[in-house]
Amino acid sequence: MAHSDDHSPTAQDAAAGDSDQEAFGGMNLADARADDRAEKERDSRPTPVPLARELKRAVGGTFDVDPCSGCEPMPIAETRYTAADDGLSDRSPWYGSVFVNPPYSNIEPWAAKAVRSTERGDADHVVMLIPSYSASSGWFHEHASSAEYLCVIDGRLKFHGADSSAPFASLLVVFAADSADVPESLLATLEQRGEVWGAEEIEAHHEQAGFGQFLAEGKAQDVEAAEGQQATPDHPRDPPLAGLAVGDLVSVQYDDQAIGFPSDLEATPTLRVLTGQERNGRVEVLCLAPDVPWNEGEQYHLLSYAQDDPFEVRAAVEDSGWQHLPLKNVTPVAETGGVAPADSHA
Repeated sequence: MAHSDDHSPTAQDAAAGDSDQEAFGGMNLADARADDRAEKERDSRPTPVPLARELKRAVGGTFDVDPCSGCEPMPIAETRYTAADDGLSDRSPWYGSVFVNPPYSNIEPWAAKAVRSTERGDADHVVMLIPSYSASSGWFHEHASSAEYLCVIDGRLKFHGADSSAPFASLLVVFAADSADVPESLLATLEQRGEVWGAEEIEAHHEQAGFGQFLAEGKAQDVEAAEGQQATPDHPRDPPLAGLAVGDLVSVQYDDQAIGFPSDLEATPTLRVLTGQERNGRVEVLCLAPDVPWNEGEQYHLLSYAQDDPFEVRAAVEDSGWQHLPLKNVTPVAETGGVAPADSHA
């Protein structure tokens, strides 16, 4: 999610000028849309150096191949392919131990080659660093179910050169023909970095509900839950707004029975994330309600949560200033049309 300056929308911020110049608490809409486009086009997320060093040590000092090395701040493998080499080409073989931090706008072909390379025995194992929001993508369901291990990294990574931590969680996905092809030292490093799921757990939950719900709820209590018993964790693994990226959809349910609720406002809109920022201990997410006419203009909503209590979510809608709204529920909508359930409260 792109970040704006330190000033953020409040209920007193007034609209001014046409829709492209209307200020949302210092977030100019034209700037927000430019940030949106820039975020979608940004593929280069260099691996954090501490993480790269840990992974290199875990595989004996260095990887054999890095097919996406162009943006990396340090050598991660002996053989490094750049965009000019085309790491997906047969002219750029993958072998031995492979590390892949792919372009986030086009992860699927890299995952597909990871599966092919390990199944054919060309590579012993492939370690991929990808964003958690990939879990709701069709390619993830197709290829990640073949993974030997999946690690949900604790916290949010601060990619090399970035000013702040990423607005999404990250995954390390390990592909291998057999668990014996994954060094114990690599598995130990994954376990130090976050929660690790094995092949049986990945396959079980892939068959049951898909990875979007799997990641939203966290690791199930046991694999048997995937065979007919619904696991019931104490709370969702991630708060309702955690892990959102620009372009994601969010389903919102307002309390339209509350006194003063706008009569012409949709009570259950689906919002698209435009941009976000951090201010005064809160994370604010600016959203657009597409295809919802209101006051003869675009309808903008502001969702926010406290950094020290991310389950405490608030909402407001823009109407010549920000009008706070009573919020009953907010749910991230998976790209495939499903939802990852996550209750909220105002």
